[in-house]
Amino acid sequence: MVGRGHRLSCDGVCRQVSLSIQGCNITMDFYVLPLHRSDLVIGVSWLETFGPVVTDYCARVFEFTLNNHRFTWQGDLPTDIQHVQLHSIRCMAPPMPYLPFSTWN
Repeated sequence: MVGRGHRLSCDGVCRQVSLSIQGCNITMDFYVLPLHRSDLVIGVSWLETFGPVVTDYCARVFEFTLNNHRFTWQGDLPTDIQHVQLHSIRCMAPPMPYLPFSTWN
């Protein structure tokens, strides 16, 4: 299940993949999902294993403790305004109710 409660089909699993992010070495299973424009999505089920974390969305900082070591991940700051596609906005909007033509004023 993903962020908005939708289910995605899983095309496979890659077991025990070693990953290094900003000096933090992690070994975990990765699920192959049909996502676009994302190299990697770290799920809530994995994030909750950290316990309390600090996230600063303005500074794009994520701090957590893993194996008694404190890590701080620094995200990339935006370089320019990012364009959004109309399709993405439509996906976020609730469905419009169908009104027959006879009910229009």
